Amino acid sequence: MANNKKRGKGTSRTRAAIILGVLVLVIAVAACLALNGFGQGTMVRYMKPWAQAIPQGIDLRGGASATYQADKASANGNDFATLLTDTVGRLENRIANKGYTEAKVAKVGTQGIRMEIPGVQEAESMLNLLGKPGALEIQTPDGLTLLTSDAFSAASVEDGGVSFTLTSESATIYEQATTANVGGALLVALDGETIATLPVEAAVTDGKGIIKGETMTAEDASNLAILIQSGTLPLTLTQQDANVFTAEEGTKAANGAVLAGFIGFALIALLLLVRYRLAGVAAILSLIVHALLVVFLLAVFGAQMTIPGLVAFLAGLGIATGANMLFLERFRTELIGGRQLRAAYNTSYRRALSTIVNASFVFVIVAVMLLQFGTSAVNGFAVTLLISALVWVFTSVFVTRLLMSQCIDLNIKNPKCYVG
Repeated sequence: MANNKKRGKGTSRTRAAIILGVLVLVIAVAACLALNGFGQGTMVRYMKPWAQAIPQGIDLRGGASATYQADKASANGNDFATLLTDTVGRLENRIANKGYTEAKVAKVGTQGIRMEIPGVQEAESMLNLLGKPGALEIQTPDGLTLLTSDAFSAASVEDGGVSFTLTSESATIYEQATTANVGGALLVALDGETIATLPVEAAVTDGKGIIKGETMTAEDASNLAILIQSGTLPLTLTQQDANVFTAEEGTKAANGAVLAGFIGFALIALLLLVRYRLAGVAAILSLIVHALLVVFLLAVFGAQMTIPGLVAFLAGLGIATGANMLFLERFRTELIGGRQLRAAYNTSYRRALSTIVNASFVFVIVAVMLLQFGTSAVNGFAVTLLISALVWVFTSVFVTRLLMSQCIDLNIKNPKCYVG
């Protein structure tokens, strides 16, 4: 009988050691893949190194952001909400035609529009282009409007100017105007200012032409073509704020956050080891799993990492540490009180569980409220906080519990191995 008990304990200890070894190996492999990915050429986002897998916000990679307020009076009695949506679409077209395909344009509240443009070089010029109404007109020599922006079906940069094609109906009007002004010129006005003339040598019957100005630069021509392609903004916009971020500032902030994270984690690990010994090792492994899962989920969902997002990640790691310490401190108290390992483990887990879940629920509510009612500037913080809150419940309740259970099954009965 005694031999069977010893054999059973030996088998249990061996199984626990094998399980712990496998868990540690899995965590090590996951950490290696997080740092190095499956190779630089992989097309699957979350299989890349985490520095590449998570898209960076403009405050990290550099770029510009701006918020505009739409004037309700400029709707002229038409449905404002519909015109605001149309304005967002036209702004998206302008940005995309400039080559910034990763930019975001979104409505803010009932009248606002916020734009974020990563990687933009000439930020001031770009924001000026976006804020322009873009009302293009072809006028008679005495200033009467013949055609507006809606008359153009296509435009492109050509020979230092902007070639255009008119719609069929507008082409007829243009033909009549050029016939009446042979030997003269028509005027081109943008937002009420004459920017070029259209010399008329003969009647134009194909609805095509080219706009050139004496002072028109290549950038002016490119911007004009973009304005023609996107059309006039349906609403008048007023810029409320604008921010420009350099890539150097973002890199410095990211490096500082990473360094702070490593130093903080090292101090936390030291505290856990000193105070909780073997149980602290389980908590440290649980925190590593927490960090890996948060990063993995951010990559899977394509969440954008920003400086506030980095703050939320570090804060989430700190709160996860608190959740683990809540469980471990109760475990420590039970051991000091004279309970056996398994009994102390079960009691501490049962008493800490509701507190951990309730605290996580509070943070989930905060994150959801920020996502629902906050501006896009806090979205990175809110998304990272939400993911962190859900993950730390999993790691605190399941991962730490699994690791602790296997540590106890090693049958190391000396309380000093668990209590510092």
